[in-house]
Amino acid sequence: MRRLLSLALAVMLAGGTGGCATATKSARSNAPAQRIGIVLNTSAAPQSNIPAKGPGEGAARGVAEVFRGGGPVGGGRGLAGVEAVAMLAALVVLVPIGAIVGGLLAEDAARVEQAEAILRAALTTLKPAEVVRDRLIEVARKESDHSVVALPGPLDTEGVDTVLELAVTKYHLRGDGTINPPFRLVLGLRTRLIRVADGTLIHEETFESESTKRKFLEWAENDAQPLREGFDSVTLKLANDIVARVVARDLSGESRR
Repeated sequence: MRRLLSLALAVMLAGGTGGCATATKSARSNAPAQRIGIVLNTSAAPQSNIPAKGPGEGAARGVAEVFRGGGPVGGGRGLAGVEAVAMLAALVVLVPIGAIVGGLLAEDAARVEQAEAILRAALTTLKPAEVVRDRLIEVARKESDHSVVALPGPLDTEGVDTVLELAVTKYHLRGDGTINPPFRLVLGLRTRLIRVADGTLIHEETFESESTKRKFLEWAENDAQPLREGFDSVTLKLANDIVARVVARDLSGESRR
């Protein structure tokens, strides 16, 4: 019977791999969990946008920013003739300025490409779900009355009362601009707490953490050491948040510490 329940739980976990845009909470169980097993679900692949590579691309992006800010002439907005001429005149002035500024702000193309290769390799090597899980277990030992263990898979539920599913929904370096903006490391996870006995979804929530901002080339310095430090910071914060809001709680009532 337990094997059948474990199989049903595995199917439920497999069916909920999609990310959530906002935090949601399901109906809570009246039976508090005593032993929680953590299982990892399908995770989002690392993604990053890249700054302009060299003055040429910087100039092109600078011009694009001008058009994004002013919009196309006419633009289907029914501008009067005088307004259209005024906008065209403004663009004639701003487009060269945008190209010059974009070219000056852009980093050397070879340096950007080298940094891109270093950061992609580091992001692929780092394992956010596994790291958050391991840190979560460490924090839970200090902050929660519940026992938390890692499970090999969703079928291996022997000896646990509930399963805590972790799934990475966001994992990327994100720049706040197009030419050479500051970048931040963003990591998001979805958690689902499921009772093993009957497959009831007890609690569901999404979490997100982000690092301090650095320029793209700075993230890649010393073989991506700043990236690894930022990764340590965001994973530890997420582990603490998940323990406080999901693990260290009375499942029959409100959260507790």
